[in-house]
Amino acid sequence: VADGAAILQYLHTLPATRTFVLYPTTDYQVAYLSSQRANLPGNCLTLFPKQDLVDTLMHKERFDALCHASQFPVPATEHVRSSAEIRRVGQHLSFPVIAKTPLKAYKPGLSKAYILSDNDALIAWYDSVQHLHQEFVIQEYIPGPDGAVFFTMQYISANGTLLASFTGRKIRQWRPLSGGTASAEPYYNEFLTNLTYEFFRKAGFWGIGSMEYKQHAQTGEFHMIEPTVCRTDFQEGVAIANGVNIPLIAYQDITGQVVQPGFQKKNARKAWVHVLHERLSRDWYISQKDLTYFKWLVSLCHVRSFDAFSFRDPGPCVLTLRKKITNQGRKLFRKISHDKGKY
Repeated sequence: VADGAAILQYLHTLPATRTFVLYPTTDYQVAYLSSQRANLPGNCLTLFPKQDLVDTLMHKERFDALCHASQFPVPATEHVRSSAEIRRVGQHLSFPVIAKTPLKAYKPGLSKAYILSDNDALIAWYDSVQHLHQEFVIQEYIPGPDGAVFFTMQYISANGTLLASFTGRKIRQWRPLSGGTASAEPYYNEFLTNLTYEFFRKAGFWGIGSMEYKQHAQTGEFHMIEPTVCRTDFQEGVAIANGVNIPLIAYQDITGQVVQPGFQKKNARKAWVHVLHERLSRDWYISQKDLTYFKWLVSLCHVRSFDAFSFRDPGPCVLTLRKKITNQGRKLFRKISHDKGKY
């Protein structure tokens, strides 16, 4: 269920004799459960730091201010809430820029991010979407391909101890250059491990969290793009496939069990793929003549983990296939009914 009230109601039906650890999978769930932590059943454990910190790290404008206060590397950013403000952005930022909502907004017709090449394109874009949403973060776009996007996923205990860390690199995204992870692979990097932990430590954060970075194509510098906090990351499977099971380590810690810390090995190679998004990304890059089928296959030679398939846990794959078959069946039934109505 996606509705927050329905989630809370369901949690109160769980057996009181058992203990449950909650793992949100969306920002919406994090925001709702964090705000309702006083109303959660006592046997439902969460991995949340203090409320105001959760709010700060989930809001791009507040995150940007926090980074500047501690001199962490972030792209130049402006925040706009009106047509008048969007027309002043070009005076302060260099183009191209990337536009996002301060908080993730799942609205029909609104994409995750938009890359705008110049001031005219920025203004025209804003005029076309402001009926859907008015508040945006406008950030200087860090040049580089999908493979220049990195992420460091960590688990930090309530006493501030780093118990798990894994860094990966995106192979492709969907949508290209501005979307979510389509495929990813390990990328051992002590600098990003230390930088991520330093940021979370200074912020006072504990729990499951990750930081996304973009490496500048010309300078090679890493820029913090955005954190993911209090929930598993989209590409969590790449860490698990390489022996760093962050959700399990968090479970061991929060339930008072003996914790087996997990840290990335230098020779980690197993890659992860989101099957549908990877196919869409592959087809787009091939259509742009930036990829061939042979190069695509070579790029995925180390894939050992998938978004919805595992021999050890076939349930998600079965449910996904059942949903697809059901949806296709409904479409076919509607088509047949429509065709019959013609005659």
